[in-house]
Amino acid sequence: MVRKRVKNVNLRVYPPAGDVVVSVPLRMPEGTVRAVVAGRLPWIRQQRSRYRAVPAVPFLEYVDGEEHWLAGERHVLRLVHGRGTTGIAADGRPEIAFHVQPFASHAARQRAYDAWLRTHMRALSEELVGHWAPVMGVRVPQLGIKRMKTRWGTCNHREGRVWLNLELVRRPPACLEYVVVHELAHLIVPNHSRSFWAVVDRHLPDWRESRAELGRWPLWADGRLPDADGRAREPGDGDYLA
Repeated sequence: MVRKRVKNVNLRVYPPAGDVVVSVPLRMPEGTVRAVVAGRLPWIRQQRSRYRAVPAVPFLEYVDGEEHWLAGERHVLRLVHGRGTTGIAADGRPEIAFHVQPFASHAARQRAYDAWLRTHMRALSEELVGHWAPVMGVRVPQLGIKRMKTRWGTCNHREGRVWLNLELVRRPPACLEYVVVHELAHLIVPNHSRSFWAVVDRHLPDWRESRAELGRWPLWADGRLPDADGRAREPGDGDYLA
């Protein structure tokens, strides 16, 4: 339990272990806090059950022939020893030509792949932001890419900065575009009022479909596969935006 300058009790259950964090007003009696938490126990159990249902994180070896998710599709890693630029196959095949030094350690391969993933994500994001910012009538914000545990994206409208979750690079392109438009809309309306959703709706009429698609790819999945039959694991995940 954390006491903060807040008006209400805020309760969050964090993946993957289901840790519960409760933020409460500074002077709220402990008995009141316990009563609120007790009333949310069914919801807490439900959240923990969902997290347990998600498959374990696969151990990635970054070796030739290994499958990696990129833009919502499985891509096969093809190791290329020696100097060169890692990238997607030029002929459109779902393959990633991964350039590494011969006999590179697992840690070195992981760092190299992660660096390329960030570079690829930034290129995609900058292209989308560069397109949508003038269309929506906002200044191009400072753009940051990082891994986040609880958000797909965030926006600081005062500083004009947008952060995007690196994991979006593995999700379908429509998901990334939706998050970009969502965060840019916060530069116009900083909250999630009707006015905000009107901005999103005006510029991206099919945003509900994109948000539903995002919900098929749990925020905490870290590249894990969605259900084979396409069934949504966590429809609410598309709401993990600020």
